[in-house]
Amino acid sequence: MKRKPERIYEDVKSLKKGLDRLTLATLAELARIDRYAADDVGGSSGPKPKNQVSDPTGNKVAAKRTPDPVGDAVKAIDRRLSNMAREMQTLMQQLDYALNPRARHRETAVIYCQACEREVAGTASDRLRSGYCFSCYRKWLSQERPNRGAFEAEQKRLDADA
Repeated sequence: MKRKPERIYEDVKSLKKGLDRLTLATLAELARIDRYAADDVGGSSGPKPKNQVSDPTGNKVAAKRTPDPVGDAVKAIDRRLSNMAREMQTLMQQLDYALNPRARHRETAVIYCQACEREVAGTASDRLRSGYCFSCYRKWLSQERPNRGAFEAEQKRLDADA
């Protein structure tokens, strides 16, 4: 790490302090503010001048967007909180990876052929096929797939004799 642990810890404390301000009441207030657009001040009712068509939908589309810095700030807060949640999830996964040796080194399970009980490496060229190593699998196919239990017992007997 390039920074001192004390400085990083101060950053963590600062983050906690900032996140503690985001209570349920605060988030509810932000949601209430975001519910209304800046130009939602009420409808225009009343008589229209002569030769003017009343088209509220067209007027909304044609009107320029009213600047709404508070609404934009609320949307930015929501977007940043969502990004922070994703980043925190990634941070926790990386922390677990760095601190937990078991997460780094998956225990490789040793696999054995069910017929001859030979250790199988599990690589592309030496893998289990239907539970058998390549040579046992070929024998099993050449015998037209006999009963697995009988085949396995026969292979184990042959290996014991050899």
